[in-house]
Amino acid sequence: MADLDLRCALLIALLLWPGISAAREVPRVVLGLHDSPRTAAADSNYLYGLAEMPLNHLGLKLEYHNLRLGVPALGNRSDVRGLLIWLND
Repeated sequence: MADLDLRCALLIALLLWPGISAAREVPRVVLGLHDSPRTAAADSNYLYGLAEMPLNHLGLKLEYHNLRLGVPALGNRSDVRGLLIWLND
């Protein structure tokens, strides 16, 4: 019984320790880079059909970027968690 009390007290102390329980924002944007014609709609590529629903289910947002319009600047983007690249033959 004393061991259980000690473990509970330790767990509470760890949870209340500054820095351990501090909440921080987790990046949730996945940048989807694709190679489609300039006039193609966003929902006409494979990223939309195969990746968006599973990523949304995981709590991530897929943001499309057509590589034919240039490479995106990622230097000041702290909200990007990763890149998903789909290139056509």
